[in-house]
Amino acid sequence: MALFRGDIYSHALKLDTQLCVIFPDVPFNVVSPYKETKVLYLLHGLTDSATGWARLTNAEYLAMVNNYILIMPEVQRSFYTDMAYGPKYFTYIAEELPELVNKMFRIPQGKENTFIAGLSMGGYGACKIGFSKPENFGGIGCFSGGVDTEWVVGDFLKEKTEGDFADQNGDYKDVVAIFGPDYAEKDLNDVFRLGREQAKNPDRPRLLQTCGTEDFLYQGNAKFRKALEEAGYGHTYLEWKGAHEWPFWNKSLELAMHFFRGEEVRP
Repeated sequence: MALFRGDIYSHALKLDTQLCVIFPDVPFNVVSPYKETKVLYLLHGLTDSATGWARLTNAEYLAMVNNYILIMPEVQRSFYTDMAYGPKYFTYIAEELPELVNKMFRIPQGKENTFIAGLSMGGYGACKIGFSKPENFGGIGCFSGGVDTEWVVGDFLKEKTEGDFADQNGDYKDVVAIFGPDYAEKDLNDVFRLGREQAKNPDRPRLLQTCGTEDFLYQGNAKFRKALEEAGYGHTYLEWKGAHEWPFWNKSLELAMHFFRGEEVRP
């Protein structure tokens, strides 16, 4: 097993940025039934970093037994957008990063071998990038996704500018930096709209959506599930008891690795 942690220069971001990559070299005491190596871009959440998946889940072991290369980039608190007042993180992840890792690591290429998934903010990012670049990804994994950006911007984060929550974590200022003061790029960042559009695409990425029944983002995920079902996307939705926490996402990652190989999954 190999774990790379380092910095690469991004022209889209105009700075060095952290990158973690896990390679599934199978040791003598682990037997993998899978001969074909898959590539999974694995995205972090709002309060995490590029190292979160490697530190707080069994990602390395799961990569070994399921034969996946894991690409884990750093995006700060950007919501995977080309920020209104900040770097172009969507461009970096969706366009520049695949070229960089293919050049540096010569990883397997092709839509049939390439997938994208993430937790919370990263679940939103995986949907946004996967729906926007369906020619690049065979599947999408959205775990406890922060998909309802209207709620995130209009209610959850904006409330923190009032009373006892004023400026907590600087969240409202983050929202302005990411989406602009009037959320002018709403359509561009709306994964509901992007998902409905992709539902018409016969070659759309397969989608696995998971959410815990005790998750504070449960209602937004239920809304997203309903919108995609009404659009005829044909995605797989799984829920089970769990909150917004790493044990739930660890299980979601394990299920996604099987789902992306075309296997039936259940919680």
